[in-house]
Amino acid sequence: MDFQSKHAMIPGAKPWSLKLVFDKGKRILIGGQILSVDRVPIKEIDAISALIMGRKTVEELTVFATAGNPDISSEPSLEPITVAAEQCLQKLAG
Repeated sequence: MDFQSKHAMIPGAKPWSLKLVFDKGKRILIGGQILSVDRVPIKEIDAISALIMGRKTVEELTVFATAGNPDISSEPSLEPITVAAEQCLQKLAG
């Protein structure tokens, strides 16, 4: 998945990728990866770490939302972690 800031306040923001890894049996988050040449996904790195420590499930992440500075957040209606969890949930169901 690639995300790019929609805010005009960040001219030249680069796309970045997010990957979440779940335990298939327990459906809990066990890992995550962000590839970026920019600082934009800093809050997602912190959030993924906290979600792993909290042993959150894929279902719980589909309703995950964060407060963030609009200067550095992605499109507010598309929380990257939530979108990734929804995509994973669809794969697990199929």
